[in-house]
Amino acid sequence: MSGILDVQGKRVLDLGCGAGLIGFCCILKQSQKVLFSDLHPNIGEIKNHPLMPSQDQVKVQDLCAGEAEETYDTIFMPFPSRSIDAVGETFLNTLKALIFRLMIEKHFIVL
Repeated sequence: MSGILDVQGKRVLDLGCGAGLIGFCCILKQSQKVLFSDLHPNIGEIKNHPLMPSQDQVKVQDLCAGEAEETYDTIFMPFPSRSIDAVGETFLNTLKALIFRLMIEKHFIVL
């Protein structure tokens, strides 16, 4: 994050925060507020970290459940999980089938 993204004074959502490394970097870069969010119940331990200011929050929740009224300047999220990969795989398989169907309809064959 050094010099790449300015989070100073920003409201940050660390979605799928894991151990909270990105969120803590945002705290050190003087973000206004950081919400650490993850499905794994072990993230509750982040609350006890000495770097955790009182205005920042840790929530074990399903993505942004309950955050409909909140807005964030910056949202960090990890690479897709296996569940999202399954959606991506389904999409790619559908796309491949569509391409092959078009190739057959247009009599386009690659050997």
